[in-house]
Amino acid sequence: MLDQNQKKRDAIDPGIERSKDILKLHRKKEYQESYKGYKELFKDYPSQESYNNINNILVSIYNIIKSGKNVSKELIDEFFKFNDDYLNLAKEDKAKSTLAFWAENILLDLFKSVIEINIIKFDRYRDGNLETLKSDIYSALKQYVSIFTPDFEENAFLETFIAVIFRERANFERKKSNIYTKCLAEVFLDFTNKNPNIKKSRSSIFNLLSDLQISTFAGKDFDTNYKKAIEYLTKSIEEYSDNKFAKNRKEELEKVAITHDQIRKFRHDTTSKLSSIGESVQELLKENLDKGKNIPEEMLRNKLNIFRNKINEIRGVFNFIQNTKPDYSQSFYIEGFLTSLLPNYQNLNESCIVVKNKDLRKKITFDSNYITMAIDNLVKNSLEAYRRNKIEIPKNPVLITLDYDSFLLTIEDYAGGVKKEFGDKIFEPYVSSKGTQSNIGMGLAMIKTIIEIHGWEIRYENTEKGVKFIIKINKEEEEY
Repeated sequence: MLDQNQKKRDAIDPGIERSKDILKLHRKKEYQESYKGYKELFKDYPSQESYNNINNILVSIYNIIKSGKNVSKELIDEFFKFNDDYLNLAKEDKAKSTLAFWAENILLDLFKSVIEINIIKFDRYRDGNLETLKSDIYSALKQYVSIFTPDFEENAFLETFIAVIFRERANFERKKSNIYTKCLAEVFLDFTNKNPNIKKSRSSIFNLLSDLQISTFAGKDFDTNYKKAIEYLTKSIEEYSDNKFAKNRKEELEKVAITHDQIRKFRHDTTSKLSSIGESVQELLKENLDKGKNIPEEMLRNKLNIFRNKINEIRGVFNFIQNTKPDYSQSFYIEGFLTSLLPNYQNLNESCIVVKNKDLRKKITFDSNYITMAIDNLVKNSLEAYRRNKIEIPKNPVLITLDYDSFLLTIEDYAGGVKKEFGDKIFEPYVSSKGTQSNIGMGLAMIKTIIEIHGWEIRYENTEKGVKFIIKINKEEEEY
């Protein structure tokens, strides 16, 4: 009975028999012949422009293009024409609520092919503007997403798109696959910008972009490169706060960025400080020999303190670069230690240091090289803020307070404070109120690391006229 019905249908539409013959070629993977056959079929028997036949011609063209033989811009344009035909049929069935489940699966496969052909088209005939490719892929995604039943949701296409993005990341046969991966990732983020149900996936894509930034797009400007990678990871965490990979990776990159900055500074500062020490020693010797008199004790002590502080800074930076644990072989009365740093600064004297609860006074164990670096950076930042904000430097521009009862060390200035938009991010690498130039925004990140490896804590708060950095001195140090 079925055979008789089939024969009746064949008699009514002889194109059916022709379609079967072409399908045999298609199944033998003779794609060039099946493509030609289907085109002739549609010309002679328009009724054969069905889901199956159009899908088969799309598969035929796709495989011809992928083979790299007999590829032309016209053939690629033909692919997109038949793709539109297929989608029009799907839209008609969607309107009638007759879109079959198998057709939905084919839509997902076709969507992958559309992205691939768009990339090949751009690769062969590109005008050099990636925005063109992004626009084409965004349009394709929007076009496909618009065709789904209540049981076939948008996320099905988005998950397929994510799979395509990661597949492109591993497509090492294609030149510039990393560029195309980034392009696809940016389209995905743009398309899902207002989708609250896709946050985990968006977080993963930001992770991918960070990885690409470090592994592929690293340029001569190390700071710009790492700053961008850290920004991607920050956005990843903002999308999905439980993303432990992004948090750990961000911490790793921040350490690398800080270390790189210190290496650069070490090269510059070591030469500068050693030269300065050498010149100062020569001046001391010359003054002694030429004048035949001894240098005043206070002047000599101040100069020697400056020498020691500069040497401590050099050691501190070197140890920081080497990830050396703090040296706890010495204990200090911290007010004496702070006083010894004052000769470094023309605008500071002993009246800038206030000690509270002196009856509880006792020595504190810390690494003098590291803490010299931290205090020096905080004080210099304050003095620089006066100049940057064009505020006249007062008699006591920085107030350093040590409270032995609470074990709090505070460094306060009156130079305008930290802008609210920075928030706690001021302790992150590449965040600075000084501007957006390279090689800045590392000082407070380094200070935070130094404080924390001592087992201490640091925070800041804006005051009425400036900013106060508060260091909580704890007894136990952290592993470094």
